[in-house]
Amino acid sequence: MTLQRKFAVLLALLGLTVAANLGAAVWVVNMLDREQREPIEGLTRVLSGLSRVKRSLWDQAEMLDLPVLEAGEEGDDRAALPDDAVQRFEASFERVDREIDHLESGNSYVARSGISTTRNLRARIERTAADVRAWLHDRDPDARERARRNLYELHELIERVEIRLLADARFAAEYGADLRRRLSLVLGASLVVVILSGWLAVVLFRRWVLRPVGLLRVAAEEIGRGNFGHRVPEHAGDELGLLSREVNDMAETIARMQAERIERERLAAVGEMARSVAHNIRNPLGGIRSLAELSADELPPDSPVREHQARIVRTVDRFSAWLNGLLHATTPLDLHPVEGEVAAWLEGTVEAHRAMAQSRGVRVELDADAAPQRAVFDRQHLEQAVVAVLTNAIEATPSGGRVQVRAFSDGSWWGVAVEDEGGGVPEELRERVFAPYFTTKPGGSGIGLASVRRVVGQHGGRVWVENRSAASGAGGWTGPGAVFTLRLPLGVAAGSASGGQTGPRHGESAHH
Repeated sequence: MTLQRKFAVLLALLGLTVAANLGAAVWVVNMLDREQREPIEGLTRVLSGLSRVKRSLWDQAEMLDLPVLEAGEEGDDRAALPDDAVQRFEASFERVDREIDHLESGNSYVARSGISTTRNLRARIERTAADVRAWLHDRDPDARERARRNLYELHELIERVEIRLLADARFAAEYGADLRRRLSLVLGASLVVVILSGWLAVVLFRRWVLRPVGLLRVAAEEIGRGNFGHRVPEHAGDELGLLSREVNDMAETIARMQAERIERERLAAVGEMARSVAHNIRNPLGGIRSLAELSADELPPDSPVREHQARIVRTVDRFSAWLNGLLHATTPLDLHPVEGEVAAWLEGTVEAHRAMAQSRGVRVELDADAAPQRAVFDRQHLEQAVVAVLTNAIEATPSGGRVQVRAFSDGSWWGVAVEDEGGGVPEELRERVFAPYFTTKPGGSGIGLASVRRVVGQHGGRVWVENRSAASGAGGWTGPGAVFTLRLPLGVAAGSASGGQTGPRHGESAHH
């Protein structure tokens, strides 16, 4: 996962957390508004309405105590009331009716006082109105007393409803406090989620960014000091992981280029010295050889000195051959790669050395089934490289053993692996065996494997050695032995490298 996707996921997580908290906050506000404001407003309306009803009924009770005026017309012994008393009573009852209708139209009053209480209140008000009208029109003192008693009972009933409503308000307040506690827990949990999300973001940022950047900074310091063997741990497949691999590849490339430069300078110095030595020695050697041949011709056929002179000639020839090999190893290669058939070329190269192997009791096997049909390479120089490796394998394998030569191909690459049953190559010598003039064989010159690396490198390839145990028992054999692998591109331009690399890349081994 790339850094962009990681941070997108992280931002999405944080966004969801913030959105969830905002939603929780909005829900809390709406919940409190719904559970607290609406009931309180409803209670306020009901209590206000009941208070107005009580005030109207109280006014009616006061009007019942109005003083009676003088007697009426002749023949009418009923007491007279003030002229506006009837209008005032009727207006008061109308106000009470309107208020009761208004209270009953709301859900809060009916829900809190109950349907029976509501019906009882209206029935009592209607009976009180009937008694008052009876007293107003008929001057019935009993109706007046019943009206007073009904007004008193109405007043008590309304107060009981108010007490019940106040108790409901107290319960609502307690419920609101409990609700606030619960909502505080919800908001606290949301806050904890936000804190945990922030902590997770910090941890992931340190893991995804700060730690890889710190490792890259250490690698830059180490590479800047010249420690090209330092490697950055590759733990992820994001941009910083790719950058770590690029830094490792850069360090490996710098180290390889530095080694190649040192090797080129060394070869140039050795070549110059070799040419100087060969130039200074060849003429004296030629003179010694000519003098030995002339001296041998002047001696009698049976003279024992003739054999001494012949030894001198052979020694001079061997020394001249060594000088030619030295000059060849230090002279830049002139490759001429052409396209050719790999299997036929490899079969001819191996076939020419079967006699040598048989003389040492070694069996040589060739497996060219996996070879590419055609490849671009310098037949002569690459044959010399394969011969050098094959000869070493034959010499290292004891009598009765076998050497296997295998060709392989993997996409745009091909190569040759030579496996022997010798004693193997110690791990600490696997790089040095390709260095010029390094040898572990008695009488060896240390030029063969160095030439192999030069030829393979000029083809743009690589050469390395592993022990067969490290190569997972290539060929199905068990026991000791070494595997020399030459890996080359199918198409190559001459002079593409100054020297072949000695060591498999990541993921490469001798068995293909």
